[in-house]
Amino acid sequence: MILALSTGSLALGDWLADGGEVSIAFPIIAYFLSGAGFMWGWPTLLALVSRRAPARINSTMMACVYFVAFASGIGSGTIARFYEAMPAWGFWLMNSGISLAGAVAIVVFGAAPRRRMNELDRQEQVENGSLAGPGPIAAPG
Repeated sequence: MILALSTGSLALGDWLADGGEVSIAFPIIAYFLSGAGFMWGWPTLLALVSRRAPARINSTMMACVYFVAFASGIGSGTIARFYEAMPAWGFWLMNSGISLAGAVAIVVFGAAPRRRMNELDRQEQVENGSLAGPGPIAAPG
């Protein structure tokens, strides 16, 4: 959501400029929102995977997280080829839409994986006879 706002600010800046000069405020807003979005999301993702992945495949799952970062970089490079082919506001709006689609997908489809992870945690606690370990993941909001 934060990254959608970041690229959305670039789209808004270009759209408001209407072919003229874009205010420096829009790229500054995008810069800070993009940094905040990454700093908020990346450590959370690493913590989630390292804490919730089964011990026997924890290292593999952490490698998958870093692979996703690599694949995202390749994907963003592929999308960047549209920068010159589209109006700037359209390009940034497309990027914003991609980010927003990811946020919506997490909200819509996130409940099922959350329930399954909590169920597996309870099952593991029963098998181990302890209540130690990560607690249930709370729903966002």
